[in-house]
Amino acid sequence: MITAGIIAEYNPFHSGHKYHIEETRRRTGADFIVVAMSGDFVQRGEPASADKYLRTRMALKGGADLVLELPAIYATSSAEYFATAGVCLLEQLHCVEYLSFGSEWADLDTLKKVVNVLTEESKKYYMYLKESLKKGKNFPSARSNALTSVLDGDLSEEATRILAQPNHILALEYLKSLQRMNAAMIPVAVRRKGAGYLEDDVSLDYPSATALRKALSDYKQYILFADRKEHIPSGSKTIYNSCGQSEQPVRKIFLDSAKTEENYRKEDAYRDKDGLRDEYEHRNEDACRGEDDYRKIFQESFGELAEEYIHRYLSGDMVDWEDLMPYLRYTFLMDERGIDCCFGMNGDRTARFRKVFRPDQSFSELMEGLHAKSYTDAAWRRALLHMVLHMEKQSFLEKASEVPVPYARILGFSRRAAPLLKKMQEKADVPLIQKPVQGRTLFEKDTVASWIYSMDIRAAQLYEQIAAAKAHRGFVSEWTRQQIIVD
Repeated sequence: MITAGIIAEYNPFHSGHKYHIEETRRRTGADFIVVAMSGDFVQRGEPASADKYLRTRMALKGGADLVLELPAIYATSSAEYFATAGVCLLEQLHCVEYLSFGSEWADLDTLKKVVNVLTEESKKYYMYLKESLKKGKNFPSARSNALTSVLDGDLSEEATRILAQPNHILALEYLKSLQRMNAAMIPVAVRRKGAGYLEDDVSLDYPSATALRKALSDYKQYILFADRKEHIPSGSKTIYNSCGQSEQPVRKIFLDSAKTEENYRKEDAYRDKDGLRDEYEHRNEDACRGEDDYRKIFQESFGELAEEYIHRYLSGDMVDWEDLMPYLRYTFLMDERGIDCCFGMNGDRTARFRKVFRPDQSFSELMEGLHAKSYTDAAWRRALLHMVLHMEKQSFLEKASEVPVPYARILGFSRRAAPLLKKMQEKADVPLIQKPVQGRTLFEKDTVASWIYSMDIRAAQLYEQIAAAKAHRGFVSEWTRQQIIVD
């Protein structure tokens, strides 16, 4: 029985991810594919585009056999924490033979050469790194400069191109973690097919998650300003959510709530509706897409759960950063000094946040004020998210290379994966959690494991509270959740 592992966010799961799973199975001969997936918040430092249960279903329908949750504290941290925790989680199962990850173009041998330099961290490399950081460069830029300074010729040029791609950065971190842990898993790099990670053209083959998120936003604006009623999908139907609760028709929910939500964010723009329409039409002047065009794109990308995913998005059954702003304001109001204790914050960031932050700001305005060459926007988003979730600094988080993953939370599996589940139960070094309530008695109070698990529950509860209120449906407690099982 051969098993391959994948570490992913699936934000959202799309045809490119399906191809990755299929190609992994083909190249490794794997009988089963295990995915370690981010929960309700992702590594970009923002809420996921759909909750972890819908994304789990999409992954299982798309070819995965079992989905585990990557603990929230690591899923919302830098690439090194994210990769280390994912590799550690899969390695501790003792039944995963391969680790498969995406690559824009680089082959495994080239990636390994770069990793050797990063892992050894030669004196020369470290010297260049410190010099770049002292000059005010952010860490990714400083690392790139230092790496190209110690590498020769073509490899130096190749390293620069590699470090410019988020997927390659994660690939390097996966390889570093495998090497550092002396892991048994064999790395497999699957070359990306179709659009690049950062390309936002949804008309390309295998469009990226970035392009699809943009297309969803455009589609929402298209519906809001469309003159014809038929532009609202499934408007006359009653659709049931994943909890079995009937929901109001999409058209009524969306049109009743959209203006209220957007007024909260763009009051002035809505006072000039024609102005916002002009802005929308300008953004889409090259696309000129209609209802059928959008629906075809989403159907091809999201598969059989496309309708439910679109429904969730349009009905507001998801969370974005603007929804989190009241929580950020409250956190700062209640403990202005305490924000320095949040993971990802330091003296410089705290001082800058206090200088820039105003209670009446939108998230985009806050990020514009915080933007600086010494820190990436993603690093800021992650730090702010940890403030919202009250994720404080812990001693075990001091070294990304040594973070513990004390359990394996199973979000869902396919029925055919029963032999794999049995093998995991026999061989895993960590307990398997199949229902959230198990965690209440599994860990001793005030331990690392209990803290990590409590952060997972807190993150899930917050996401669900906000999404349920926006979608006008009942709240479903994380403690009552069941595993997703598909045929």
